Amino acid sequence: MARGRRAQEALMEDTTPGKVLLLALVANAPVFLAFIVWPLFHQGDRASGLGFLPYIVYGTPIVALGALVVWIRAPRERKAHNAARLGLLLTIAAFVMWLLVVLSPALRA
Repeated sequence: MARGRRAQEALMEDTTPGKVLLLALVANAPVFLAFIVWPLFHQGDRASGLGFLPYIVYGTPIVALGALVVWIRAPRERKAHNAARLGLLLTIAAFVMWLLVVLSPALRA
């Protein structure tokens, strides 16, 4: 199947800022679901979101690390893109929230 010139140019376009942003949003999704969305549907019961805890503890750092690696490997002009900057900010936020979830038992003592 032959591809047209425009289709080939579209495939060759660098989508790194979008990848960083998407990975950062995916990394933040379990925390958002567990501590904001899920308790809203269960009359404010904060313990109802604890079912998402394995996804937060094991999934969030892996995906956030992937976003960070994609951002580090990106060319300088792609790092300057607003989507890449927002993705980096959300990646840092995902790491901070993950750290708070992991350390929360120690912080309560």
